[in-house]
Amino acid sequence: MKDLQKIHAHLLKTGLANDTVAASRILAFSASPAGDINYACMVFRHIKEPNPFIWNTIIRGFSESQNPKTAISLFTELDPIDSCGYVLVSNIYAASSQFQEAIKERLSMKEQKIEKEPGCSLIKVDGEVHEFIAGGRLHQKAPEIYSLLDELGFMMPEME
Repeated sequence: MKDLQKIHAHLLKTGLANDTVAASRILAFSASPAGDINYACMVFRHIKEPNPFIWNTIIRGFSESQNPKTAISLFTELDPIDSCGYVLVSNIYAASSQFQEAIKERLSMKEQKIEKEPGCSLIKVDGEVHEFIAGGRLHQKAPEIYSLLDELGFMMPEME
């Protein structure tokens, strides 16, 4: 941690601490479980325009620390219509077995009509890119794909 503090001091001295990429790296290392969350908080408070990556880094750091409630209070400072914060807080609650609180966060999203973007995967087959969206059935070969997945599902117990 002392080496990280020396690097940070050098960045401050040279004016590079205002560089978002440099600041985010210092923040990521200091907010990690091996770092110092209090130092991370100080670094975070000095970042002039924190982007979503920086917000998520400090919130993740606090969620993994001995003080996850601070992560939740930081979340309230985020954009109240951004789904990322709600999902992150819900996951923090779920990871600490506070399932009722996790459900409340998800319900709060629904009440405010805040929608999470569905997950998406891309795969290239025979030179053609195919996109799959979580829960989506709009792909032109969806019936074939889901039929094959059902067959594989039936085969899985046999393989165990």
